[in-house]
Amino acid sequence: MMRPLLFAFFILCACVLASAQEAAPAAKTSSIAGTVVKEPGSEPLKKVLVQVVAEDQKQSGNYTTTTDSDGHFRIENVDTVSSWRKPGLSR
Repeated sequence: MMRPLLFAFFILCACVLASAQEAAPAAKTSSIAGTVVKEPGSEPLKKVLVQVVAEDQKQSGNYTTTTDSDGHFRIENVDTVSSWRKPGLSR
């Protein structure tokens, strides 16, 4: 009698624990887009290297792209959870 009761208790506990687990939150991502121009004159610059650098390298990576012939760039799937900084700019 004890063995079937223990087995039923084990199955019940397993079901409760399995239903209590929550799915991991979806990663929050975004896109960054823009145009690189030469000042003065607002001439679009092609083949410019654009980098997004994570402030905390352990939490997020870096993203790199180049501008097209019209100076446009777009970086997809950028992790928005961690904080970012613009090199050369102070806080």
